[in-house]
Amino acid sequence: MNSNSHRRVNPKIYGSVNRDLDRLFMSHLADLLEHTEPPWTPDPRGEPHPPQSVIGALILKIYYSASYDEIEARLKGMKQFYCKTFNTNRIPTHSVIHRGMKKTMTKFLRKLLERTIQKVEEDRRTAINSSGFTTKESSKWYDIRIGKENQKKEHLKLHLLVDVDSGQLLDVRMTKSEKHDSPVGKAMLKRNWRISSVSGDKAYFSREACTIVAGKNAKPYFKPKENAKRQGKGHPAYWKMMREHEKNPEDWNGSYHVRSFVESAFSSIKKRFGRALSSLKQRLKKRELLLKAICYNIKEALYNSKASDLGTSVHSGE
Repeated sequence: MNSNSHRRVNPKIYGSVNRDLDRLFMSHLADLLEHTEPPWTPDPRGEPHPPQSVIGALILKIYYSASYDEIEARLKGMKQFYCKTFNTNRIPTHSVIHRGMKKTMTKFLRKLLERTIQKVEEDRRTAINSSGFTTKESSKWYDIRIGKENQKKEHLKLHLLVDVDSGQLLDVRMTKSEKHDSPVGKAMLKRNWRISSVSGDKAYFSREACTIVAGKNAKPYFKPKENAKRQGKGHPAYWKMMREHEKNPEDWNGSYHVRSFVESAFSSIKKRFGRALSSLKQRLKKRELLLKAICYNIKEALYNSKASDLGTSVHSGE
C-alpha cells in the first residue's frame, strides 16, 4: 500500500496551528464571511444582528460540537474577541443563531465552501468516497411506539471529493442512505476540475466514470468488481484501466490506495465535529453536513497556509 494513505499532518505544522487554533479559525472565518455576500438583509428596525455575526456563530456551533445554548454561553466567554472579529457589539442569542440556521440557504453554504478552497496545483490527485452520519433523534418516537430500541438508525450519506495532496474538500454532496454512490460520483467528477487522477472503491466503478475522468486528461483508479469484464464496450478508458490493473497490479494498487486519505478525512470530520446530526428537518440536516465540511476545509486551509509560510510540506514524510 502506498505510504501516502497513512500520512499525518506534519507535527511542526500541527503543533503551530493547534496551539492557537480557535483564534486562527475565527479570524479566517470572519475574513471569508466579510468577502461573501450574506444570504439575507437584516430588518433595519430595532438593533439587528449583522448576518456575518450570526453565520459565524452558527459555524462555530458546529466547530465546537455545541448545542445552541452551549454556543451562546461559549461566545459570551470570549465576547471581546468575538465582537471585534465579527464587527458587532453583542453576542447573538441561541434563538437568533437557531433562526440563522433556517435563513442560511444551502446555496450560500456551497459558495462559502468553495471560498474555503485555497489555490493548489492544477493537476490534482483526487479521491472520492462516502460515509454515513446518523440522526440523533431519528428513531426516538419509533422506539417508544415499539417499546424497545430500534437498531436500524436513519442516516444521511456525505460524499466527498478530496484533493489528496492538500487535504481540501473540492466537492461535497448529501444523499439519503439508499442512494447509490455511482451516479453521485459521476456528477461530482463532471465539474470543471483540473485533475491528474481519481481513486475510488467499487461503489464508483463504471465504464462511464472512467470515460468522464479520461475526458479531463486524468487517470481513473476505480477498484474493479469481482465479476467485471475487460471489454470497454465503447469506453476505451475503462479497457485501458482494466488492462493496467491486470498487467501491473502492484503499481496500480499503489495509486489506487491514495483513496484511503478520504477515510482519514471522514474520521477527522466525525471526531472533531461530530458523527451525528442534531437537526430534525431534512433540509437542515443537509446544511449541517455542509457546515461540517466548511469547518474541516478551514482547518485544512490553516495547515496549508502555515506550511507555505514555513516553506515545508503540510504532511510528514513528503
